[in-house]
Amino acid sequence: DGVDLTTDDILYTFNTFANPAVKAPLASQLAPIEGYAAVADGSATTISGITKVGDDQVKFALTEPNSGFLYLLLSAIYYILPEHALKDVDPASLLDNPIWTQPGGPPGLGAFVMKANLPGQRVEFTRNEYARTPAKFETLIESLVSQDVATQQMSSGEMDVSLIAPTDLAAVEGVSGITLSKNLSPGFDRYTVNIRKPYLQDKLVRQAFLTAIDRAGIIASIYSGQAEPSNTSFVAAGLDLSGLNTYEYDVEKAKALLKQANWDPNQPIQIVEANNNAQRASVDQVVLKNLQDIGVNASIKQIDQAQVTETLKGDYDIFLYGGGNYVVDPYIDGPILSCATIFPAGANLPGYCSEELDGLFAKAKSTSDPAKRLDFFSQAAVVENTDVPMLWIARPQRTFALSSKITGGFVGGEGMSNAVISIADWTVN
Repeated sequence: DGVDLTTDDILYTFNTFANPAVKAPLASQLAPIEGYAAVADGSATTISGITKVGDDQVKFALTEPNSGFLYLLLSAIYYILPEHALKDVDPASLLDNPIWTQPGGPPGLGAFVMKANLPGQRVEFTRNEYARTPAKFETLIESLVSQDVATQQMSSGEMDVSLIAPTDLAAVEGVSGITLSKNLSPGFDRYTVNIRKPYLQDKLVRQAFLTAIDRAGIIASIYSGQAEPSNTSFVAAGLDLSGLNTYEYDVEKAKALLKQANWDPNQPIQIVEANNNAQRASVDQVVLKNLQDIGVNASIKQIDQAQVTETLKGDYDIFLYGGGNYVVDPYIDGPILSCATIFPAGANLPGYCSEELDGLFAKAKSTSDPAKRLDFFSQAAVVENTDVPMLWIARPQRTFALSSKITGGFVGGEGMSNAVISIADWTVN
């Protein structure tokens, strides 16, 4: 909106994320900062460890040495908030406030400003002339359509950028005027297993489920071979993952593991499925049959996307989701595995808690020796691989289709929200 970004906005942003009234999922990732605990328990309103240094620097002071904190901080997405526009808004109303989805809402630092929002149909944006790097085109339109419609509109020239499902690659490859941008996902697709449920707390049960899933078949068919197998959440380079159990598809072994765990064949297992994702629905169908084949009383429960967050607080057995950015440093896996970050306080959806794994993370963060860090994280990967807090499916390749209008500057990523980070650099004709 033309108001300068200042260090006060930075402080306001992180104090707001830490404010317990806001209930921000990313708040717990600020725990290593001095003074965070006082804000979290309500005894302070600002984080004492985040301070201004002059007019253009902000200093973060940590409670103890932590070689992974910088990776963790910069891998998360903390949108910088405009203090002048939000200081009078009740913090407790910020998370679900309609101001974020309405034109004329709080100004941001991005290349575009919302012009119109037709819920469930399209969102229109116009160039932000105040942006540090203004975009090279005037108007951006986000169309909310299913994957098959997006593929059709790319082929017909009605759409200029779309993430393409692996099963639709053949429909766009070779089409005149379309180029493809491909990259291996920095995250992975997996089922969160709700370990809060007593009948899912035995790791033998979770090992049985993973052994029962024909993941190679899923990769070959549903992912059209455009994915790599995954047996851990640790995907950063340099780790020694040679000792991991690969949980090859084996129906009889899966049955034996269930028997060893004294599994009750009458125990219902619900695969919760959010609508409007055809690929994940296809994976769910395969996993449903795989679990039924080993004697699990499995079924699928469909929900709307709007119900996902509330459902993940506890009302589910397994749920397929994907994404994340875990390639930069293994410390980034902490929020999805730590005892201190169990959802909704953090990103640990299964409710998994291992003192052994937490101890290895603590050792890794206390040293700056790269070899020692990798050794600790390699050990942590073995612990997680044995405990199976998630049912890892695949690390997919993400493919974006671009029309001839976009001539350069595009950088892909896990999804469209990652791709548009580079939007100010897109060159168009």
